[in-house]
Parts: sequence; structure tokens; C-alpha cells
Amino acid sequence: MTEAAPFEGEGLETTDEPVTYSVFATFGINTDSDYAEVAAADEAVKSLEHFEGVLAEIRVEGVEVRGIYDLTLGSFADPAVCLWLRGPVADDLQWAYRQLLRVFSRYFATAPVSADLTVELTELEPEAGAWISFVDAFGTTEGGSGRHAEPNLQPIEAVDETEDDDEDDDFGDEDAAAVVSLHSRVGVGIDAFTIVAEADEPQWLLGDPSEPFGDSIAVAGTPLTGRWINSSEVFEVLR
Repeated sequence: MTEAAPFEGEGLETTDEPVTYSVFATFGINTDSDYAEVAAADEAVKSLEHFEGVLAEIRVEGVEVRGIYDLTLGSFADPAVCLWLRGPVADDLQWAYRQLLRVFSRYFATAPVSADLTVELTELEPEAGAWISFVDAFGTTEGGSGRHAEPNLQPIEAVDETEDDDEDDDFGDEDAAAVVSLHSRVGVGIDAFTIVAEADEPQWLLGDPSEPFGDSIAVAGTPLTGRWINSSEVFEVLR
């Protein structure tokens, strides 16, 4: 009998460095749910109590909720939210997602949209951006592997100072930037990634997010974009 050779992923290195996993758990309105009707005030209180209880529970178990985002504008025809979960143990993220799934399906009239497990390949800023945009990507055969990419800042182009600058906005701020991070999907097959851009203003989320990683990464889908919200706004967004 021939034994299978051990799997050795291209570009992977065995190190003792800690791994951080991310899950982008996205939930959208389930129009077939009995709870899809307009909710009463007491339902809002009850739903938020359960939701915040689950958030506290998963945080105790070492799962970080980096952000909760309203994806309704520009991404979905119906209301949707995304929770960015992070942690060093994949099992804990899987468990946390199950807890959230039960709460969202029961109290928020939602159905799961996506929840891919990824490994973070770039460092994140300590604080989450007020806006987020994330998109699927895949590895190409050119430019080497993207699995060891460096963190990148994507500054927007400064406006021409000779032009009329009477309007005081941040669009031409030289310090304005989106922080771009790369996350590798867990699973065999072609190299699949999620590229995430975080910024304080939505107008900074422009351009091709794969550009910092050279020719090794190519965008493969339509980005999802949303703003950071607190837990108390989730019911308002979804119900």
C-alpha cells in the first residue's frame, strides 16, 4: 500500500510564532422569519440583553470582537451586519460563531451570509477603523507568495495646493490613509484570501486593495463596506 505524502503548503514556514485567526461573521435579514415583522419595544430590550450577554461570554473565553459593522449601505439590498472576531484558537472562534448564530437567528430575524476562518498575515492597528471594506482575493502564480506580506498603509493622493481649497474636508489630507491587512483562508486548494481595509472616513476606501501585495494577489469579488456601530445599534439596523 502506498502511503500519502505529507502535505506541504507552498510558501508556508513552520515557526513557533503565535497565530491569530479572524472570522468575518456576516448576517443578513431572513425575510421568511416570523420575526421579520416590525418589532415591539420590549423585543428590542430582550434581544439586546441576549446579544450583549453572548458578547460578554465569548470575550471571557478569549475571543476579541474587533468591530461590529453595518453593511446596509452599498453592499446589501437588505440590512446586514458583520462581526469581526479574532483569537488565537480556531475552536474558540467556531464556538463563538455558534453562539452568535443562535442569537441572531432567534432574536434578529437573520440568516448567516458568510463566516470564513482566516489566518492573519499582517499586523493590525490597535484601534479598529470607523469604516471597513473587505473583499475576496486569490493567489496568482506571479510575484511570489502573498502569505508573508508586510502590513501596508495606503495614503490617498494629496490635492493640488494651487487649487481652490476653501472647502475644509479631509479628502486631500496627506495623513489620510486606509490600513490594509491580508488574511489567508483556512483550507486546502488554491490560495484564497480576504483583504481588509480600515479607515476613519469612507472616502479613504478607494482603489485596488491588492496593490500593496504586488502581483501575488488578485481581487476576486465585490467588496463589502460598512461603518462601525456599537452593540445597541444592531437591533435598529436589523429590525
